[in-house]
Amino acid sequence: MTGPTISALPSEEAVLALSLGHRLGWAALSTAGTITSGRMSVVAASDERPGLRFLRLRAWLTQAKAAAGGLRAVVFDEATGPQALAEAHAYGGLVATVTAWCEHHRIAYEAASVGAWKWSLTGQAHASTADLIATLRGIGYAPATAEEAKALGMLLWQVSR
Repeated sequence: MTGPTISALPSEEAVLALSLGHRLGWAALSTAGTITSGRMSVVAASDERPGLRFLRLRAWLTQAKAAAGGLRAVVFDEATGPQALAEAHAYGGLVATVTAWCEHHRIAYEAASVGAWKWSLTGQAHASTADLIATLRGIGYAPATAEEAKALGMLLWQVSR
């Protein structure tokens, strides 16, 4: 999906935001000033080795970088609260993949506090997903999933700082 164009940002301001999880949400601000977003699955198929999901993510990151015209920064959600062990391991692997890829490409990266970016967008640090989606729709975006909404929220927070 494509949202409103942010034309006031210079071309070197391309940013990628990621809501990390089995269903990864993403939002990108390109060097052309357009925002696109979506969701992808990083669940390992039952017949494949678990590490292949991280190789697919790394390849996808390279494609996203090219599509955005290069990247200045990557921002991803900071995990908080209790998680099941398998989810925690998967999240750790996703963070390791994203941060190692950023280091390799010399791209700045940051874990975004969920409370900080939700507050900047909705005025509530603990805004519900429904409130987040309503806020995004109110400013011209139409996220299809909660993951996509989270990535859009992080992207808008990152580029407004």
